[in-house]
Amino acid sequence: CAHPALQEDLELAHPDATFVFNLNGKELFGLVEDYKAGSCEVLAVGKMDSLGDMNLMDLFCKEELVYTESLVIENPVGFPIRSDLGEYAQDTM
Repeated sequence: CAHPALQEDLELAHPDATFVFNLNGKELFGLVEDYKAGSCEVLAVGKMDSLGDMNLMDLFCKEELVYTESLVIENPVGFPIRSDLGEYAQDTM
């Protein structure tokens, strides 16, 4: 089970895998619902996306779910910066 925002990237990275994408708008809680319903055997959830939500962490504990170090997908993110900072960053590399 995985978040639908990652659908294209996950299917590209793992073309032979069968993913279930929760489309009901319940975010990570919807993934857990799909897991509990038997729709999937694994949840693809990032630690940084979920550690701050204690209700979600409680739900993970109740379902005896654990985090692993397995990398399912890497999703690099960049942030725009002021042009003068960009020039500084290039000069220091």
